[in-house]
Amino acid sequence: MFPKEFIIENGYVYYRKKPLYKQLLFWTTIAGAIMTVLMSVLFTLSLAGWTDLDEESYLDDQAVTEHALGQPVELNNGLVMTVDSLDLDSEVALVDDSYPQTVVVKVTVENPTKNPEYFEEKLALVEGVGSDDQDSWIGVYLLDNRTYDTPLKKKIAPGEKEIFTLIYGVAPHTQYRLRYDEDVWMTLQGESL
Repeated sequence: MFPKEFIIENGYVYYRKKPLYKQLLFWTTIAGAIMTVLMSVLFTLSLAGWTDLDEESYLDDQAVTEHALGQPVELNNGLVMTVDSLDLDSEVALVDDSYPQTVVVKVTVENPTKNPEYFEEKLALVEGVGSDDQDSWIGVYLLDNRTYDTPLKKKIAPGEKEIFTLIYGVAPHTQYRLRYDEDVWMTLQGESL
């Protein structure tokens, strides 16, 4: 037979004492202490530099395949991407005015598959090389918000072809290249840039 949880004497209610491990406050204190220890360890490791989230070192570690402008390349999701042009354009005003130059990239994306596929324009990066060291790409630039002045179609239906105009604010460099995953399109110094 189970003992009563409470006793009523003279109009007062008395509860029996529970063992410590059966009390809710005990378990919430244990869980809070474990979470605090885990969070402090993760924070200490991130400050110590054990996590490498540097974008440029990530890009340098990947092997890339170079392609010529106008050469179609099949992407991982089955879409075929062709970079039609990669040009400096002084007439386009950037939303982010901290960059002095504008690179405009015209891209044609075709879906030869039987399923609709998504094109992620944010994965396309422009890299620039300075005049000091021709072997290292020293600038990585993301899309400028001017790209979204015209609506971009994200989902490409089967058999459909879409043309995207991607706009990047860049610092002055001697060469630029467009990078999408492990594929790279680059203009030579004698070409339009």
